[in-house]
Amino acid sequence: MTGRLAVDSPPFNAEFETDASLEAPAAKQEYDKFKDLTVVSIPPLSSGLRYYYIRPQLKAFAAYPGQKLLASPKSARIGFFAHSDGWQYLRCHEVDILADGKRIVIKETTHDGTVGKGYVLEHIDSTIIWPEIVKINSAKVVEAKICNTKITFSAQNMTDLKEFVRLLTPKGARQPN
Repeated sequence: MTGRLAVDSPPFNAEFETDASLEAPAAKQEYDKFKDLTVVSIPPLSSGLRYYYIRPQLKAFAAYPGQKLLASPKSARIGFFAHSDGWQYLRCHEVDILADGKRIVIKETTHDGTVGKGYVLEHIDSTIIWPEIVKINSAKVVEAKICNTKITFSAQNMTDLKEFVRLLTPKGARQPN
């Protein structure tokens, strides 16, 4: 599966073809018996940090107490993981998201990074309230902008996000589209 990616941030001013092999893995659910906490996540692509990614990789995170989900969380973290040879988002890491052209309300965004030998790993995470997560999940087209980098969610990103939302919707509750 391929898709187009437009990157407008310097030094890039081009569109890139993306490949399904670069897509983030599916959503997963893990229970920690020591903390009595269940974590649902879309982990960032983790196959070999020696590769430089053309674009930031989608990730998501939410947790709930115990093993049985009683209600959807009040919010979740949707974020991006970037791996490159230098800082891309240190000074500017503002995130904007559009779901079918409508602005998604973001409560807060954080940035964290690690410098390695010849590379930088950056995490840009936004807290988004659950009703806005459902809007993203129901959208046909989701676009994001980190500072000046524009990203369109791939079909695989949307599949992973739907699984993430499904795992955080209590059994018997109406599943968001």
